[in-house]
Amino acid sequence: MQCKILGGIAGYIRLFCLIALVTASLVACITATPAPDQTNPGIGVDITSTNCPSSIVKAGDQVTWTNKDRSEHVVHAEADDGSVLIDSGILQPDDTFSFVFTQAGTYTYRCSADEAINGTITVEQ
Repeated sequence: MQCKILGGIAGYIRLFCLIALVTASLVACITATPAPDQTNPGIGVDITSTNCPSSIVKAGDQVTWTNKDRSEHVVHAEADDGSVLIDSGILQPDDTFSFVFTQAGTYTYRCSADEAINGTITVEQ
């Protein structure tokens, strides 16, 4: 009689251990897999009438500018030959604009229509 009781308890212990192992494995898989839209959330840059921030990012990073001012702003950058690299158009207060930098380099941009305020984004490999 003791053997059957002991075997029954051992069976429950084995079942409990198996359930714990499977649960731990599932939790590890769930937490290790990023959500598809959050693999690279990027960085945020707030622009105002007195601040056009500079940042350092990695190639492939997305930069999102937010107009935190009460007046209109732009995010605009041109290459040495005058071709437009980045152009947000006019950003109203609280508007955002995002851009993914794919090439390493230093990008000087302006965030005011009169070109008075400039910032740089340095992109590293």
